[in-house]
Amino acid sequence: MSHNLRETSAAYERISTLDQISFDNKSVLLIGAGLMAKQYATALSTMGTKEVTIVSTSTSSTKLAAPYNYKASSGGFGKGDRSKLYY
Repeated sequence: MSHNLRETSAAYERISTLDQISFDNKSVLLIGAGLMAKQYATALSTMGTKEVTIVSTSTSSTKLAAPYNYKASSGGFGKGDRSKLYY
């Protein structure tokens, strides 16, 4: 088995057993509110994850978070606007 195939098999094994991992005491940050974020929000809800924050540049994060009772943050930075960044 090639090295790349072993890595792929190991990665698949980790992903295929995600439903066996407890997310009860974990917090998750979803960046974006597009299709993939919707799929992750649904999966995390199904897995019982309570502490999820969805961040996006539009108000779609609020719409996505509402049915799951997740936190949401929307907004963004204008080009060159670094006054809101924390280091």
